[in-house]
Amino acid sequence: MLLGLGGVSIAVMIIAVSLVALAGRWVPVWAGWISLVLGVVALATIVAVGIFAWAALLLAAGVVLLLSPPRVPGPA
Repeated sequence: MLLGLGGVSIAVMIIAVSLVALAGRWVPVWAGWISLVLGVVALATIVAVGIFAWAALLLAAGVVLLLSPPRVPGPA
């Protein structure tokens, strides 16, 4: 029961972050849609897909953060 509820909560988190990232243009459009699909797929908690979708989202977010240029200007 707890694993199922955890998977649903992870799916809701992934979907929410994906929609905000798409609306704010924080990530490329293709990455936002892939993240959204991972969130929907994470709803299949019976086969524990949510755990792998969450790990993939964290990995993708880390790569995007590492490769993107800093948004805050440095000191003058």
